[in-house]
Amino acid sequence: MSWIKKFTAILAAATLVTTLSIHPAEAKSASSSIPSTPVVLKMNDYYVAYTYPKAPYIDKQNRLIVPLRSVSDLLGAEVSYDNITKTATVKQGQDKVEITIGSKKALVNGQPVMMDTVAVLEQGSALVPARILLDTFGYKAASVNNVITLKDERLLGSEKFKITLDDDREGIRRTSDSDAFKPLHISFSSAVKNNITNFSYSVSAKNITGKSISAGHEDLHSILMFKGVTVTSDSDNEVKGRRTRPAVKKDAVITSKLNNLAGMGQNLVPLEYILIAGRTLN
Repeated sequence: MSWIKKFTAILAAATLVTTLSIHPAEAKSASSSIPSTPVVLKMNDYYVAYTYPKAPYIDKQNRLIVPLRSVSDLLGAEVSYDNITKTATVKQGQDKVEITIGSKKALVNGQPVMMDTVAVLEQGSALVPARILLDTFGYKAASVNNVITLKDERLLGSEKFKITLDDDREGIRRTSDSDAFKPLHISFSSAVKNNITNFSYSVSAKNITGKSISAGHEDLHSILMFKGVTVTSDSDNEVKGRRTRPAVKKDAVITSKLNNLAGMGQNLVPLEYILIAGRTLN
């Protein structure tokens, strides 16, 4: 049984709204939040909007930076970190990359390679430059609509993502255009109230098809992966037609919201990933 199906009762408490404006979540005590964050990375047909503990971002040297801990799931690589030397080691196949916090010199298969930016440490987590990993492991990256885009069958290949994306199989099957919407920003907040974790999430996205989309075809589909729980903006039944899918004008920006998930327990449940499919359905 998949994670999503295990939490059918939880999903019943969630609501999805598609609108043209964003309403910030209320401030609450004992809460965690992700401020409005741009989406800068896409892997195959999914935008990678968030990776714990920080969303992928472009640094001051115009380089993509990602949390080290996410590299294992996103690339299927073996990852380790030495707290004493502050060195991250990433292995895939016969290749190995070693990156030290604050240093532009990395080692690729034991040979020194100079980077034009550095890895940093935030909230006790290593954030590493992605380019040296992508180049070493043979991933081809391109900038498409100002989003770093990668296509490779190895991407999102960890067991965690395989299970999650299997639950999106109906949406995948019905996809007519996987590049219909470009997510612009996401925001997220969660809090514990009366021993129940509640959250508020929104994503704004632009219609980039170059034409209007008729009613019934929009599918701005978000997948929120918490530790041990996965929540989506659509269940399989909703993908089959039960959710209202309004017409979207050419170049219009829409917003999807997911609010008030109940039943996740008395402790804040860590959010690990947010994936977004910006597609239209047949």
